[in-house]
Amino acid sequence: MIKLHRLNGQEFAVNADLVSFLQGERDTLVVLTNGNQFVVRETVDQVIALMKEYKVQITREAMARPLPTPAPPSK
Repeated sequence: MIKLHRLNGQEFAVNADLVSFLQGERDTLVVLTNGNQFVVRETVDQVIALMKEYKVQITREAMARPLPTPAPPSK
């Protein structure tokens, strides 16, 4: 999840994996794969940076986890 801010300053979190596209002119429009749309204070570049940071964090956490030990073969 990434934290963004509505134009009124209200903070909310959105699943970065569901972002379909971003459009920025004066304000930034975030469109999700389910069609939901949000106008946010952050620029397109800022949202992209947050999404990249989120992906890096998830990858690091996944890489730090030990692999499960396989079960011994059944007889």
